[in-house]
Parts: sequence; structure tokens; C-alpha cells
Amino acid sequence: KAAAHAVASMGVEYLIFTAWHWRALPLYPSTVTEKYRGIKLPARDLLGEIIDAITARGIDMLLYTHPRDGHDFSPTEKLAIGWGKDVPGDRPDADTFQCDKWNEYTLALYDELLTRYGDKLSGIYTDGTGPYSKKSEKYENTLQVIDYTRLRHKIKQKNPQMCMIQNHFGYLFSDDFEMPEGYFGFEDAHFKDTRGLPAARKALALCPFVGGWCPENAARGTDARKADVVQLARFVIFNASCTVGGGTCFASGPYCEGNLFPVGVVDFMQKLGTLIRSHKESVLDAVPSVSYPTVSGDTMEKCAWRCFTESADGKYTYLHLLKRPETEEVKIPLAVDGAELFAPVSLCKNVEILDFVRVADGYSLRLRGEFDEVDSVIRFTRSVPENAPRVEWYNDSDKRLRYEGTWKYTFLMQDPATHTALGSFECDYHTAMQKGSAVFTYFEGNTVSLYGNKRPGNGKAKIYIDGVFAGETDENSSQTKNRTLLFTSIDLFGGVHTLYVVNDSDAPFELDAICITR
Repeated sequence: KAAAHAVASMGVEYLIFTAWHWRALPLYPSTVTEKYRGIKLPARDLLGEIIDAITARGIDMLLYTHPRDGHDFSPTEKLAIGWGKDVPGDRPDADTFQCDKWNEYTLALYDELLTRYGDKLSGIYTDGTGPYSKKSEKYENTLQVIDYTRLRHKIKQKNPQMCMIQNHFGYLFSDDFEMPEGYFGFEDAHFKDTRGLPAARKALALCPFVGGWCPENAARGTDARKADVVQLARFVIFNASCTVGGGTCFASGPYCEGNLFPVGVVDFMQKLGTLIRSHKESVLDAVPSVSYPTVSGDTMEKCAWRCFTESADGKYTYLHLLKRPETEEVKIPLAVDGAELFAPVSLCKNVEILDFVRVADGYSLRLRGEFDEVDSVIRFTRSVPENAPRVEWYNDSDKRLRYEGTWKYTFLMQDPATHTALGSFECDYHTAMQKGSAVFTYFEGNTVSLYGNKRPGNGKAKIYIDGVFAGETDENSSQTKNRTLLFTSIDLFGGVHTLYVVNDSDAPFELDAICITR
């Protein structure tokens, strides 16, 4: 209860709790564990007490579980539950692994877990790299470890509203959405200057404290904070203008014994929660702007320290000024969907609106006053034409894309010299490694655009729409340019269409994203 009180004071909206530490004290008395492992467990339901204490404070509870690895078991236990022979790493031995037995054991645990707490939980996080495991040194993903279709059925059957989350490895298998376990290696000293952190559409997990996921690694008595709370709050707001998959998450927790958090953690999270809550209308209750979108891969510096959100009903557009403007005049371009802005209102009590006029290429807004430390917000009334265009992005890891031939997936982190994002959509891309490798998808819309990466040595590709040759593109360039527009179709006037892109040279071809306009 003490830990629940501390968490509630931080302004936390969702708490992801690691539910199963198999080798430590069990968190709930499991009849499944008693059956398979012959261990008599305590009667006290510790997990139930934690869930009740957290949810009583209005915080949604999610459980982080790991159904497809056996690294917490002893060699004897691995044989008993179907994992098989004890081998190094977190993947089973292909010759002795008993898939049916392991699935029976694991799914029975989920059944008991959800029977006990399913109506109290908001989500289940499934750790791991997916349904398949590496069978040999050749990295053939042919050994299925867990039946994720059955697992999804079991979770959704118990609670259809349960959110299912998985780790991000470039493909979504059976969960509702994915998020990276850590954010692209940015969790370092440059957290104190977040200008280079890229926004993303998927949820992001950040570790702003020493020790990362494991607080016990932080030296006792030493300040665990390695991030600047104001800088990080600014990035949370910026990312809220892009994300559609869950926002920004922060990893922390007490030491394993007792309720003691590492030094600075509680103060940091309380300050962060206060800063974000002060922008409830324009951040917590808002959605990313479709009129002024922040594209995945954009940074605050690239966007001139400003971004936009919209009210959920579409009535208002919010301009976020993440730094004080250099001059009194703030220029706003025309909206991409043709929306018009009217009647600006300052949501920062110390910022005054001097003038607002429509000009040929957008709007001119003049402001003065004492700007907010993190975010000064101007709210506009928004009017949208009936036939406003709508934009949809397919990332290169989208399930609707079918790859043929030889492709390599790259989870692009950052420039190692500058710790700056390189701008790719969702920080990843696929590379066709040989001539003839292709990608196929379908879409509904008026136009389709192809984005990739230009760099020295890259090759060409041919593009086909509805089976008809539509054009070609060349990624070879003397300079590296990520998230570059390679091709845009002519107007297709709606309807359902197919897109087929084929690598037309022996050089690599990199696919970053596909953008459809309706």
C-alpha cells in the first residue's frame, strides 16, 4: 500500500507490473504451479493486494508476463513443464522441447491469472521475440514456442477489452500493438537535451534512471536520475502530437526488498506528473493533429520547437510552443487538410495575443509575455471542409505488407557520433538484399507515396499499381537522406488498389514507409 501511495503521487496513469518472477517469492498462490512443480505456496495473495491498492487510486494496471522463455526455471523444472533440456540462453533446445506440454502449462497459468484478476486488469504485456525461436546457428525461425493465437483467444475470452502489448521487433504477431523495450539507445547523458529524440506513432518506453529496468542495479544512496525532468516533459508533449499507440512510458520501481525507491525517482516522477497534468486539455485530453501532423521520425528541433494537437471532437487545434519564440511573430502554415483556424485563445495566463491575421501562405500570430518553462499553448477554433483529405501511413513493419525474396530488417537507433535520430519513420526500415526481392500490399485511396532512404551505393526499384507499371525510383545518392519521398502516384480517384515494388538492381533498396491519401 505504501508503494501504491508513492506511485499515485507521481501522476502515473498506467502501471505495468512485472507479474511473474518465477524464482522469487510467488506473487499469488497458484494451483497450476503446485501441480507442475510440487511447491506448496503461501496462502496470502500478494498480487491481488497490489492490484487492489493500485486500481483503488484510479491507476490502470497492466501485467508484464513472459510466455515464451524459460530462463527462470531450474534444469529439473524445465524438463517437468516441457521446456526440455537446459541450454544457455532463453530459447529451448529444439530436440527436447515439448511444445504441447509447455503450452498446456503456460496457458493454464494465464487461465488462472485471468480468472482471478481479469476484470481488474487493463492489459497484458507478452514479453519475447514472437511465436518462433531460433532453431540453430543459422537463425531459422521454425520452432514455435507458444501458440499466440490460443493465448489471444484465452485473454480476450476472459476480458474482450483487455489490451495486449508486445515487444517491438519489427513485426506484430497477435497482440493489439507493440512498443520497444527501451527507446533506441537514447537513455544516456543526452537525455538532458531531448532535441534529438524522434517522435513515434507507437508507444515508447524510456528508462530515465540509473539501472534501467532493474532498480536494484542503482547504488543505494546515489541519485538515480540521469534525465532532466523539464526536457523530458517537453518531449512527452511533443510525442503526444504524433503517437497513436499509447504515448510515452517510464520505467522505474522500488528495490526488490521493501518499498524504497532509488534516490530521486519519486521526486522526478512527481514533478513530471505535475508538469504534464498542467496541460490536461491540450495533451491528456487531446489527440495528434491531422491538420498539422507530427510525422514519425521528426524531432523538436526539426519542427522548430512547436507541434500541434487537436481536441477529440475536432473542434479545437492546439499550438504547443515548446520554447520561447525568438520574435513576437509566430508563423503558422496552411493546414494539410484544408482546415481553417479562428479565434485564438492563450492557455498560458502570462502570454498575451497581440494580433492574429490570415496571410497568403498561412497565418501570422503575434505574442508577448512570460512563456511557460515547458509548453505555452494557444488554442484555435477549427473548421474543416467536408471533403478534407485523410492521410494513412503504413510503416515498413505493417502486417499488411508482404515481403518476397531476401529482406533485412533494421531497427535504426541513432547517429552514434551525435546521438541524434536519423529521421526514419518509426526508426526502422527494410532492405531488399538482392535483385527481384519485392514487397506487396493493398490500399484504398486517391494517391500512394513511397518513402525510403537515399545513400551511396543504393539501387533502383520499379513500382506497379494494380499490376500496371507506374514508375521507378533510384535511391543512389552522394549524401544519406532518410525518410525521403521516392515516388507519388497520379490521382487514382479512390477505390481499392494494389502496390508492388520490386528491387531492380543488384544493389540494396531500402523501404521506410508508404503513405496513402484518401
